[in-house]
Amino acid sequence: MRRSRSNSKEIKSQVEHRDRSLASTIRELYPNVKEIVFDFTLDSYDARALSSGRFKPDKKIHRFLPSGKAWFEFPCLFSECDGRFKLREEIQNMVARHLVESSGTKHCGGTQHIPTRGTGLSCDAWLDYKITITFHDAG
Repeated sequence: MRRSRSNSKEIKSQVEHRDRSLASTIRELYPNVKEIVFDFTLDSYDARALSSGRFKPDKKIHRFLPSGKAWFEFPCLFSECDGRFKLREEIQNMVARHLVESSGTKHCGGTQHIPTRGTGLSCDAWLDYKITITFHDAG
């Protein structure tokens, strides 16, 4: 059974790699965008509880330039979780409305597979994000 999950995880990884490699560049999809910056904080109640207070939320900054792939999916902070944070719609909305900043929270919604705690556990992780877009000058 564990082997089946491993194969499933490997297949998902291969599909994601393929989809990412086929994605258009930011320049192709959003020619008026100069840069997109994601400022993230990944957090979890479970991680805080299980670490006896030693857990620190994971902070990350991702910078995308026009030549980069327009692939705005980020994995859950738990390696045992199959969830992803998808922010493509947020980017599409910001570009369409010419917004330079947006922030919010996304919940993982994935499933954790932790042998010592059981499988099929709903993931409680969340992502607080701030997205900043720099547009090329209109003039």
